[in-house]
Amino acid sequence: MDSEVASLKVAEYFVVAGLSEEPSLYREPDVTDVLPIQDIQVLLPNEQELCPIGWDFVMTPGTQYPANFNWVNPTQCPIYVVVKRGYDKKPICAIDVFFMERREKQLQDFTYINTSLSGKPVSLNGSISRINKHVYIGYQRATTCNFTDVVTSLELTSYKKDLPKQGIYSIRLHRSTFTADYFLTYRVAKQHVTTGLFTETLLDRFPRTDNDNITLDFRKTPSFCLPLGVRVEWFRNKDPKPEPQFSTFVLTNEKGFKMYGSSVMFYELVIGATKVNTLARNYPKNPELFPYATKSICVLSRWPSFFDTFRRWLLELYEMSVSGLALPVPIERLISNLLFDVPFPTPVKPTVELVINKEALRFEQPLMTQIPISGGTFATLIQCLRINNILSVFYQMLLEENILLVSSSTMKLTASAEALCSLLYPFKWISPYIPLLPHRYSEELFADGELDCPLPFIIGMRHDFLDLYSIPSRVTQVYLDQDKIVLPPTAAAIVSKLPKQAVSQLQSALQNIINKFDNTVPGKELELSIQEAFLRFQASLLHGYTDYLRPVLEHKNRDLCNSENLFDIERFIDSREEYTRPFYKKLLKTQMFDCFIINRSFISNSDETLEFF
Repeated sequence: MDSEVASLKVAEYFVVAGLSEEPSLYREPDVTDVLPIQDIQVLLPNEQELCPIGWDFVMTPGTQYPANFNWVNPTQCPIYVVVKRGYDKKPICAIDVFFMERREKQLQDFTYINTSLSGKPVSLNGSISRINKHVYIGYQRATTCNFTDVVTSLELTSYKKDLPKQGIYSIRLHRSTFTADYFLTYRVAKQHVTTGLFTETLLDRFPRTDNDNITLDFRKTPSFCLPLGVRVEWFRNKDPKPEPQFSTFVLTNEKGFKMYGSSVMFYELVIGATKVNTLARNYPKNPELFPYATKSICVLSRWPSFFDTFRRWLLELYEMSVSGLALPVPIERLISNLLFDVPFPTPVKPTVELVINKEALRFEQPLMTQIPISGGTFATLIQCLRINNILSVFYQMLLEENILLVSSSTMKLTASAEALCSLLYPFKWISPYIPLLPHRYSEELFADGELDCPLPFIIGMRHDFLDLYSIPSRVTQVYLDQDKIVLPPTAAAIVSKLPKQAVSQLQSALQNIINKFDNTVPGKELELSIQEAFLRFQASLLHGYTDYLRPVLEHKNRDLCNSENLFDIERFIDSREEYTRPFYKKLLKTQMFDCFIINRSFISNSDETLEFF
């Protein structure tokens, strides 16, 4: 076996990131978090019933007056609804209205209010004597106090305001030809009982010393493991907690070397009086709730093709650690086994099996070609963006324009960024590249709320960061969840200068590939077909470029060279069709082209990846 292959490992480091012993708050709790409604009652002022202390009237929108729910006889017998907010009880998560005359069934798990504060019989329409006309308001309580949909507002309106995507719902109470219609409108939001975001730190690592050729950046790594920082939420111990979440990221050093991270984030009970007291400063006291902080376990590897295997391995490791059962093998031994004992798949043995917690995992040999290995798949990319949008982003990347990817999924961000970068071959993106931007670094990058970076960049950002910042018009914005892109005003003019025949052939090839694999499970054939289509396009763009390479004899020091010394730029541009020359002038000024010509002219480690060119 080749000695170089024999020295390869499936993973380099195991990392644990989370809350430090002395928690440092770097962002206050969201001020938009509204206390949930936890109780509803009906109030009859004619029965001398008063609004209790700590309760609020349901108001008529746009006024300072309580809403009168008695649409039958509003002046003689007003009926008010009052609500109480807080965390003393499990919050209300849904509202219903029960109409007796419709012979409906009351919804299961709902409580319907048929008496007032003092115990008097009550119906929202004021019809007490006619039972078959009674109307009751009802509510359902959530099963947990946190990470659940809760009712945050309640109002009486004369119009329907039903916007489910925004969490707004309306129930018609009364329809009339001569008087106003009545709707009970309520808003539902995801409830977070939070004390804010805390600075993440490295809690542990294995091995404890750096590998000879691969150094770990311990300052940056925890931020990528926990891109939102350490979020502290408050739960009852018996409440169900959010499921563990898997994410991926890419660490790139100053030499362009990539390390791929696979992380599982989960919530863990915070212990230690000092930490708990620090967290409790910004939290309304409730003895039933306890702080849980996000924590991450992560595997760092040189190989992006193992993302799914690492996901399963990390989840199995997590399940074993929280099971409370006696483990046949210590957790530390399982980690050591992954890093030191699992052999790297080779052509002789292309599949390596690893068993953890009775679960068999497989490491498949990465697809070795002259094209550098990518951490993304084109299958993910074409599921997010239609062909025309992919091409628009690709053309912007060719010219080293600023690219901002936006999604609610960290997996989409990493996979799409990696797939887009692989399309650039034989060029290599050498400017700032952060497929998943941690929240902490976003505040540094967006100076005074606006994106400020002097170099071209490719950055991936969670969609919930966008409300905090302003995106300049010069940035190409790619919304992966909506299949939408926003191009700079100057983009259309320069893209129109691309060679029309090459563009047409690329579009046609991609459409044929999509049609061919439309109803099949994506696999290696799809990936290779798309890569080949873009490879042919790049070959067409650079056709005949070797005729314009200059001798390197007089330039022995490659560090002092650039493409102008090694390539006859003016003659190459003159050889292209006249209408395409503005495009080529911009392309040949990019750092990617400069680096490509230098690597092509000198003996370097990149030689084998430039075999086609």
